[in-house]
Amino acid sequence: GDDRLTVYFRRKFLAPRAHATIFITADDEFTAHLDGVQIGTGNSWPTAKRILVTLTRGREHVLAVKVVNKGGPGGLLVDIR
Repeated sequence: GDDRLTVYFRRKFLAPRAHATIFITADDEFTAHLDGVQIGTGNSWPTAKRILVTLTRGREHVLAVKVVNKGGPGGLLVDIR
């Protein structure tokens, strides 16, 4: 079968502070949005991107990621600190 696939991920989270660092990588490509604003892209899965973001403390935010797999196994890794 054809394992080329585009997958969309969304995660809501409550911001405990005003700033965060998002580490993100995907196999093969990703485009990340925070609250509807594009914050980063990447296409080298062995190396995570480090994205600094400003948040509203105590507010719910939404991280949305589009991942494109061009064949073989695919995946997404995200760590918000």
